[in-house]
Amino acid sequence: MTVSKHNTYTFMEYLNCLFKDGLELLRIVTIYKPPPKAKSPNVPVFLREFADLLEDLTLTSGQLLLVGDFNFHFDNSTSAHTKPIIDLLSATNHQQHVTLATHQKGHIIDVIITRRDELPIADITCDESVNSDHTAVIFAVPNWRENWRM
Repeated sequence: MTVSKHNTYTFMEYLNCLFKDGLELLRIVTIYKPPPKAKSPNVPVFLREFADLLEDLTLTSGQLLLVGDFNFHFDNSTSAHTKPIIDLLSATNHQQHVTLATHQKGHIIDVIITRRDELPIADITCDESVNSDHTAVIFAVPNWRENWRM
């Protein structure tokens, strides 16, 4: 496994890990975006930074698995904060897989993102037994090196 951090961003933190098994590569990127503050300009800045990260990731090797806590309501695709992210994912041929609430207030704020049609994601469940306001998102990546369970 190789861990790297290339850029420093203002409104998100990320960890970029590359797993190699023979000739197969799996790149897992974990993102944390702190909650937006009232009247904060961080949403447009985050969108630019996230777009830059996606652009950087298009130039990297390995199948992409991007997971994280975005603190936007992905269950509300018309929200002023969420719609630009969903549009960006669509325009860059990515998809978000989580459809279950991941926060105690009933929203989807934790995501699993892959390049469209590249890496299958299956059996997504949310474990509410963790001591947090978030659930643990559990999923499988079928046919990737003996069906790893993430």
